[in-house]
Amino acid sequence: MKRKDEEHKSLFRGKSMTGPFHTVTYAIEKIFEDLHKNTLVGIGKWGADTLKSALDDSRKMLSDREMSIETYDSIKYHYEQIEYPLKELQKFFAGEPSDIGSYQAAMVYGDALQGCFSE
Repeated sequence: MKRKDEEHKSLFRGKSMTGPFHTVTYAIEKIFEDLHKNTLVGIGKWGADTLKSALDDSRKMLSDREMSIETYDSIKYHYEQIEYPLKELQKFFAGEPSDIGSYQAAMVYGDALQGCFSE
């Protein structure tokens, strides 16, 4: 059992799970940059899409390790807290109908998203 565990670990040694999140801070900055201008110039959409890609990449890395978001309650909790505001911001930036009715409301969603990613 120990040998099998060590073999599994060796497959992923040097492949950090934090890699997908290296652009999170910058992406969140770009979301707020668009929101503060009260005009959608596209950088906020890029930020929201980048955050979604980071989550998808992280989910894939867990899957490659034969795990999932549900493997750890703390990861599952944070993903659940991130998914809704991120989805709504993506729709807002894309000009699609969303629960966000104004730039001020979008700032609240952005704040929630930033707090969840910080956790």
